[in-house]
Amino acid sequence: MFELPLMLTSIITHPGGAHKDEFLACAVLLTQAPVAIQRREPTEADLADTSIAVLDVGGE
Repeated sequence: MFELPLMLTSIITHPGGAHKDEFLACAVLLTQAPVAIQRREPTEADLADTSIAVLDVGGE
């Protein structure tokens, strides 16, 4: 297994139906940082915050 040097406070992914790619990304991140997953559009502050993983949000 590998370790990621993460200090995550949350994971944000797009609202709506889940897809396999963000499911896998969330699963991998959660093995290293057991944090809340939020399904919503990220704000500009979310995108700038390095403690928030923003996954599978088109063009962001």
